[in-house]
Amino acid sequence: MTVSRLILFYQLCLTSFQFPRAMLGVLFPYLVTVYLAESPERVSYAMTASMLPNLLVLLFAGALADRLNKRKLLVLLHIANAIPVVALTMLLHFGSVGFENLILFALLSGTTLAFVQPTLDGMLNHISSMRIRRGVTLSVGMLYLVTLAGFLLASSVEWVGVAPLLGISGALFLAGIATSLHLPDTPALAVKDRPSILSEIRAGLALVLSSKTLRLPVLLMSSAGLILGGPYAVLVPLILRDTYQATGFDFALAFAVFMVGGACSSGILLKLGAIRNPVPLLVAGYSMGGFALLFWAISPPYWAFLGSIFFWGIGGGICLNMSRTILQEQAPSTHKSRVLSVMYLGDEGGAPLGSLITGALITTLSLSSASVIPGAAVLLISLLLLLALSAQRSEAKATQDGGR
Repeated sequence: MTVSRLILFYQLCLTSFQFPRAMLGVLFPYLVTVYLAESPERVSYAMTASMLPNLLVLLFAGALADRLNKRKLLVLLHIANAIPVVALTMLLHFGSVGFENLILFALLSGTTLAFVQPTLDGMLNHISSMRIRRGVTLSVGMLYLVTLAGFLLASSVEWVGVAPLLGISGALFLAGIATSLHLPDTPALAVKDRPSILSEIRAGLALVLSSKTLRLPVLLMSSAGLILGGPYAVLVPLILRDTYQATGFDFALAFAVFMVGGACSSGILLKLGAIRNPVPLLVAGYSMGGFALLFWAISPPYWAFLGSIFFWGIGGGICLNMSRTILQEQAPSTHKSRVLSVMYLGDEGGAPLGSLITGALITTLSLSSASVIPGAAVLLISLLLLLALSAQRSEAKATQDGGR
């Protein structure tokens, strides 16, 4: 099978995961904030529960993806991701969904989803290793577009109902089995050659920490999870409900606008082609989330709030593209999934703590304070990084001039 045909099936496989995942990204906060009308504190608990499995599972997921046949693993992951969705659909159908049920669903669904991205990244490198930059940018752009489509479908929640939409997302997970079966088998370590999974995790962490090239994007994305991802997950649904008296369509629209921004930045990067130094662009994309958070503190008009989410989405697309490109290019092929899982752990693992802190800030201070504090922290980190990069360039230039 040709590389282009393999990439097509890869994109279809990605779609079969990301489309229902995007739907859940709207339906779950809707269930918590509107269907159950929970307090800000309990909303932060629910969003934390949805992200907590990443903190506990991602490193194991990366190590597992490096040692097993990724095609077979993707088939199993489609089945595993469908199970909690089908169970929640049945509970909704019988009218027995409570806050505790949603917490359990968030933990189970978050655990199965945590295994997906490291496995997909490892498969992408296997089928597109010679054109990895273009492959990464294309897959990130596709991820944003598919997520947008999932959000748009989920926006019909008040007309269609939560249970039918959850049923559709479960069916989409199962439909992805067919696309996974068309992907190639990948090498799997023989049982006798496999080191312990803990030693493989340590090897991945050691590689990241010992490499200047790998360390910066991982550390930057780690701080993004704590002071960007966590606040975003809590603030967006609460601002929509309490400031704009939003409907289910507004929830989906707000999340969709972020994805449109990410898709736009991915399209631009795809046209630009190879970028000599992606690090300054990575820092610039990171800072855009900080500007958006500061803007939210002034309670802007609804259209301006959506515009700031679009602006943040552009920055998020730049960050995701640049960080994944750096890691895909620089990590050895035997450690791809583990190294990428370290980045995802930093990004998504910090989000649960960020969610809890945001909920506490809202409860003790206000929505605007919960926006200002992380926004200011993001811009401070960005400024310090740009100053460090400038000093590093000046030092390198001085060394080069002195050697002449």
